[in-house]
Amino acid sequence: MKPWMATDRLDTIISLIPKNGHSSFKNATPERKFFTKVEAANCHIRVGVIRHPVARIQSMYKFLKNQHEGGATTLAEVPTSTYEAFIDYTFKNVNPHWTTQKRLLEDANGVYMPTVTHRFEDLDKFWPLYFDVACPHLNRSPSYELSDYREIDLLTRYHRDLTMWTISEMK
Repeated sequence: MKPWMATDRLDTIISLIPKNGHSSFKNATPERKFFTKVEAANCHIRVGVIRHPVARIQSMYKFLKNQHEGGATTLAEVPTSTYEAFIDYTFKNVNPHWTTQKRLLEDANGVYMPTVTHRFEDLDKFWPLYFDVACPHLNRSPSYELSDYREIDLLTRYHRDLTMWTISEMK
């Protein structure tokens, strides 16, 4: 897996995290070079993109529900009949789509790799700093009314992500 992608700026790469613009980033810039975490460590500027963790997991549910309703087999084993069933499943099963962003942005020794961190929600502001092409928003999920089911559990699970997300707003 190569979770980092080259940008239009010299020696600058950007993180690729599921439900954090991953598909949009790759499709906006299809001729890019991709890097493993080991390769990424040699790049001077590593841009991490994080998303509010509850919004990220809700987006994953909406995306999968839409995919399954359309007949796609993307992560077919994941229940999407209800938000509650989906959330319960994520607590019992490991998958990069709901692994904490902090963990996905760490190297093998647990060191946070990005030298710069931006919020996914601020994509329109930071994208032009690193790319000369527009970034389309792909995989836009339809709206579903979601409950606050296990919200405390989600906030506990993703507390480090929430801290990173909050801190990145202050910069």
